[in-house]
Amino acid sequence: MKLVKSFDVDAPPEQVGQVLCSEAFNVAAERDRDEVLDARHVLLEERDGDLVFEVRSTEYKRKKTGGIDRSGTVESKIRNTYDARARTLSWVYEGAGSRWVSVTGIYRLTPTERGTHVIHDISIEVNIPLIGGRIAKMISGEFDVAAQRFERLLRAQLRASMT
Repeated sequence: MKLVKSFDVDAPPEQVGQVLCSEAFNVAAERDRDEVLDARHVLLEERDGDLVFEVRSTEYKRKKTGGIDRSGTVESKIRNTYDARARTLSWVYEGAGSRWVSVTGIYRLTPTERGTHVIHDISIEVNIPLIGGRIAKMISGEFDVAAQRFERLLRAQLRASMT
């Protein structure tokens, strides 16, 4: 299943990229997810404006049908790769169910007259017979809700970085 979310912000792509890669933004965005208990930002590589970092989280387990199971926790990580020249941030989610569920995405930052057009391409693949499609739709619905929170948080972080 493919999703595309997009919006515009009044800041140049370089500044948007900096915020998207910042520890403050990533930890806040991850902790904003209902299932996440704790999150930390780990820089793995930095070279010529390009970055590789992970957001490592402790989150509640998931039921087989995809719902949150608060009876225990699992560790997850989102591996992010920022390409400064291409103005892209690619990510891959790895959690307890990653052998059945694959969730990846890429943010594309395009300059506009007023700032930046942000396009977020998301790919959701669920390889579970019979219920996989239902789980993919549930994950898609979570992205619909998260997209609004994400945009608000990005705008707030951009405003804070300008002061």
